[in-house]
Amino acid sequence: MFAEVGEVEDAVIISYKDTGRSKGFGFVTMKEEAAADEAIKKFNGFEIEGRALIVDKARPMREDGESGEAPAAEAPAAKAE
Repeated sequence: MFAEVGEVEDAVIISYKDTGRSKGFGFVTMKEEAAADEAIKKFNGFEIEGRALIVDKARPMREDGESGEAPAAEAPAAKAE
């Protein structure tokens, strides 16, 4: 889906280690910053299977290991929940 707006370098769905079940979010790393921005514009709020995506740039982790909303990822990246 994200390849519609630019080249995807990496895409990862985050899952629980013990069950393998999705935690409901993942990370998509776009090759170009402009593509990441376009993905945010195009897909934030986009509905899939009755759930609206939240697409935003990943935020860095805090020193205590907590991030507030999402684990760190190298920019340019778009986060999909």
